[in-house]
Amino acid sequence: MRNFFSLILLSLLFVRCSGDNATEQPEVKKAERSVFQQDFHKKWKGTIGKYKVTIELSKTDTLLSGTYYYNEVGMPISLSGAMDSAGNFSLTEKNENFDIIGTFTGKLTTNHQLRGYWQNPKNKKRLDFLFEETEQPFVTVGYEDFNAENCIQADQNRSKSVEEMNYWDTLCTSLSIHLMKVSAENEDVADRINKIIEEEITSGSEDYVELKVQSAEEFARIVKNKPLEFGFELELFCNLVATHEGILCISLGEYSYGFGAAHPNHGSQYYNFDLSSGKLIHLKDLLLPSFKQKLNRIAEKNFIKANGDEGWDFEKGKFELNEDFTITTKGLLFSFDPYEIGSYAAGSPEVFITYKEMREFINPDGLLKQFIK
Repeated sequence: MRNFFSLILLSLLFVRCSGDNATEQPEVKKAERSVFQQDFHKKWKGTIGKYKVTIELSKTDTLLSGTYYYNEVGMPISLSGAMDSAGNFSLTEKNENFDIIGTFTGKLTTNHQLRGYWQNPKNKKRLDFLFEETEQPFVTVGYEDFNAENCIQADQNRSKSVEEMNYWDTLCTSLSIHLMKVSAENEDVADRINKIIEEEITSGSEDYVELKVQSAEEFARIVKNKPLEFGFELELFCNLVATHEGILCISLGEYSYGFGAAHPNHGSQYYNFDLSSGKLIHLKDLLLPSFKQKLNRIAEKNFIKANGDEGWDFEKGKFELNEDFTITTKGLLFSFDPYEIGSYAAGSPEVFITYKEMREFINPDGLLKQFIK
């Protein structure tokens, strides 16, 4: 022990003497990330050609996602793409069949503008766009990823003869969760929203691991360690749809494939939060009592106009809306999953109802009153 302290003392003396005679080295500072390399969630307002538009984007690493809408219409259109370290970006918008119907090519400038052009890929029509950044939204969002792989059953099956199993019996089960985390000035509001998001995105755990989980972390841990009789591939993810006028709109999506099934399944649920309380907003909070029958008749007319009247699983006069809706500045956008209102091949149809059409039964004391002119 004495020798140990002697060595320490000699070392300290050597460091001090060396410091007195050596040239002092400059401090090495960690390079700061440029504005183009930083993650963000921001909103811009501006024009595409002569049309007034609002666009909202989130950036994670190099990936971009978000929505935009024409101010006169108010219906959000999904965007996805990427941005490089110099601020150059590209975005695509797709329809319900995942066909590209528009592209944005441009640059984020140092004065926080988005500049570039929008193009229709079919007729090559181009329109210049210019967007100015608005004030930071009331909330910001980030993401946390949880991933797990389980090869226990697959490894056991690989030792069997080919005649005893199918190819999917040798596939490893996998789980991927892209969980949204909301931050807000009021921490209680943020905590309430985050709790609901995590509860909802993990609510189907019993269908896969026969256990009800309390968190995304627990779900991943169980998938990784529990022997599973039936394998699967499961992706759960959160998307920001819009924030406006004290309302946060998000979607929670799922892609799943149970090994051996005819095809994978996918779907999304939409949630609207009151940012003053963190509570979920339901249709009954927005509309007057006994609104359903009238709203369903308006929705049926609009749905058939947008999607045609053949191949759907409802009889004339019996169309019913669900609770999967997005609050926009001009109306409510309802979305349906595959099999919910038609065949799997029918995709995920939507129906939009303007506030003008439902004006007579909008609750005058509810959140929608701010959009009524």
